Amino acid sequence: MSTDDEDSNIEAIAALSNAFSEEVVLDRVLETIVRVALKCTGATAGQLMLSDQGTLRTRVRATSRQDVVVEIGSTIEDEPITGLIAQAVAQAGRSLTLDTANETAERFARRDSEARVPCSAFCLPLFHKRRLVAVLYLENDRANKAFPTRKRALIELLASQMAIALENARLSQALYDEERRRFFAEGRLRQAQFALSEATRATAIEELVGSIAHELSQPLSAIDASSGAALRWLKRDVPNLEEATISLNKVQSCTTRAKVTIDRLRAAISQSKTLFEEFDVHAAIREVVLLARSRIDELDVQIELAGMSVQCHVMGNRVQIQQVVDSLIANALDALTSITQRPRIISVSSARHEGRTVVISVADSGRGIEPGSEDQLFRPFVTTKPRSIGIGLPICKRIIEAHGSAMRVEPLTPFGVRFSFTLDQALQNNDAD
Repeated sequence: MSTDDEDSNIEAIAALSNAFSEEVVLDRVLETIVRVALKCTGATAGQLMLSDQGTLRTRVRATSRQDVVVEIGSTIEDEPITGLIAQAVAQAGRSLTLDTANETAERFARRDSEARVPCSAFCLPLFHKRRLVAVLYLENDRANKAFPTRKRALIELLASQMAIALENARLSQALYDEERRRFFAEGRLRQAQFALSEATRATAIEELVGSIAHELSQPLSAIDASSGAALRWLKRDVPNLEEATISLNKVQSCTTRAKVTIDRLRAAISQSKTLFEEFDVHAAIREVVLLARSRIDELDVQIELAGMSVQCHVMGNRVQIQQVVDSLIANALDALTSITQRPRIISVSSARHEGRTVVISVADSGRGIEPGSEDQLFRPFVTTKPRSIGIGLPICKRIIEAHGSAMRVEPLTPFGVRFSFTLDQALQNNDAD
């Protein structure tokens, strides 16, 4: 072996060791193995077949002419002789050297086959803890006896290291795939939970509205009937003041009854006290954005998060603040549906404010609002959307006011609108300080 060959092999071994110590991506490990194998042996082509439940599947193939060209994928098809040689090596559990094309043809080529036969070949099984991990196949289509003992010895020396690297990369890939599946499964679960929460909230509102309508319908009907009767008594040629007075007394009685009903409903609602506790508002907002991601992507909207990279602990009700942010993002998405001449952008930001408060803002590049119409947005049953009853923003306003703040809205120039509110930071908020 020449000095140049020894130096080249030492460099290859060093490169292989460094790559294996740093790399855990399966495709890159596969590429590194075939590149080093071709460089150390002078092979003109090579491929690596992974063992999958007893079946060999080629994942990488490389050819060496002036440069090494590597093909990686799960759909690489083997040449007939290559597959037969690899299967024989996998079954025997030991390496195989074929020094001539005639030897290869006699052992593996059918007489009626026109398959290409290399001048020489070397095939090596890679084991990890007595389990077949892969089969490395090398060939030379230019020279016989291209894989002498000294070249094979180097590859065999590296075989265990290759097998360990492949196994580690496989486990890392399996872990990554599992984490990815879990991530998407959790995302689907959160979306399902969110949809259920929305349905529950809608049902609760429907029941509340139905209850109010039922409680008020009787006194209102009685008021209508009694006031009509009073008018009829008064419109007679000779007004009957006594009967009119009786009817008006009924109106007054029903009005009092309606007022008592409203007070009772208001008291029942106010009895459910909101629980305030410390929570990370940035994490809560990121979760809302994740849940809205499917519609964001569907509308081709770019969402920007600013100031959300660190924790920010505030005092409040986490679910209610998420409800507010979700409602603001939903309104922004609705405002962007008709925008076609400019980018659709939603910006959600967090910034420190004076004292120990943090400002949360949601802005969009939509059509904006008319100047002077800011106060109208927060009035119940005022809406510009055809399928909305106009209580989303009033509910948001009430939630923020319950947190000791106010919901602010401002039109942006040249277009768009920004909603913002403040929250009190928790006393122990080291990350935000």
